[in-house]
Parts: sequence; C-alpha cells; structure tokens
Amino acid sequence: MNGRQCVGRNSRIGGTRMHWLTSASTFGATWGDLMLRIHFTAHDLARMKIAAEPDPLWEVLLSLHMAQSSGGELIYGNWRRNANTTARQPDLVLLRELAPPNGYSPDFLTPPAAGSDLDEALDHLLSTPRTDVRAQLDYLASRRAATPWTRALASGKSDPMRRLGYAVRSYHETAIAPYWRSIRGHVVADRARRVQQWTSHGVDHFLANLHPRVRWTPPVLQIFDFVDTDVYLDGR
Repeated sequence: MNGRQCVGRNSRIGGTRMHWLTSASTFGATWGDLMLRIHFTAHDLARMKIAAEPDPLWEVLLSLHMAQSSGGELIYGNWRRNANTTARQPDLVLLRELAPPNGYSPDFLTPPAAGSDLDEALDHLLSTPRTDVRAQLDYLASRRAATPWTRALASGKSDPMRRLGYAVRSYHETAIAPYWRSIRGHVVADRARRVQQWTSHGVDHFLANLHPRVRWTPPVLQIFDFVDTDVYLDGR
C-alpha cells in the first residue's frame, strides 16, 4: 500500500481515541440513518489531543473491517487479497468473529492507553478486566449470535485471551507490519495538516472537517452510518 492506503487515521478525543477511515473507504458507500453522537463539554474540548503515531490495534481492527468489505477496490484490492490469503486462516476466523465488517466490535480490542508499540498495546489488551470482556461480549451477542470462541473468551479463562493475543500478533505481522512505514508516514503527514487546521482556524473548523461522514454541530460530533447511540464524554 502507498501512503494514501493507510487503513485508518486517528485523533485523541478527550480521554478516548477516535478513528475514522480514509476517504477511499467511502467509495460506493450509501449512508443509512444510523448515527453515533458524541457529546462534548468545554472540559472535553480543552483536553483534546491529536495522536502523534498510528495505533497498531486500531490498524488491526479497521483493517479487519476493510478486509471483509468490497469497497475501494482500486486502492485496497491488492492489499485485501494479500491480507486474506497470507494471514493464518484460523487466526482470521477468530478475529472476524470479534470484528464483523460493520457494526459493533468489543472495545477491549482497542484499549485507550495502548500506544504505538505492539507489545505494549497487546499487554493492555490482555490486561482488560474480565468483567469488561464479558460485558462487551454479551453486548456483541445481543447483536449477532455468540460462537464457541466468543463464549470461551467471555468465560474469563486465561487460555482464550492468550489465544486472542497470538491471533492479533500473527495477523499484524502479515497484514499490517509490511506496510507500517507507509501507514506511519501517512498518519504523520495527516497530523501535520490537522494541527495546521486547528492552530490556524480553531477547534470548530478542525472538528467540522474531520471526514465526510462526520458532522460537528457544537457541542455534538455526529458520525453517520456507524451505530445509533449517544456517548457523553463528561471529562472521561
């Protein structure tokens, strides 16, 4: 993949990290009525930062979505075919059960304090409290049928979590790591452009120009065709 083919871009919103797909991922998209609404306070806006580096676990998650879609064939087609054929199929099957092509994926796959180092990020993932893992998998099961693998993860036993860590690392090695220099270069360049927007035009302009699927209606950031829910940051 070249620089434009970075699987995801990211910025830190309040105490959380928000990612959006590149414009290429909207090719052929038709947007529905679903909308994620993120409600900001003045304190949230004051704490907002733009991440300096790509997050390996977000790149894994967003690439899993892209690998299961058919959009952006001109840009993503070769990468998609390589990712789907070179990744270990047992790992791919397990990860796809947690990361369907659209809709909800458990939050523990992308811990907020993961950072840009894969080993550190996996440590955070595997340290997720088991009660959180179970609650998020219960929510996933309310939206799509549970599988033996997701039920094993929800059990709280250590072996399934270690298996998840191995699957993420294996997938990253084949689908993400070969393109990491390009991904990082793209994110660094994108960050520089967005910092310039912010410093020259202010936070309203910055938030209003994140992505075609995103609308800033102060104090609410609306993300279309994602999931129909409200998130109140409240200084988190």
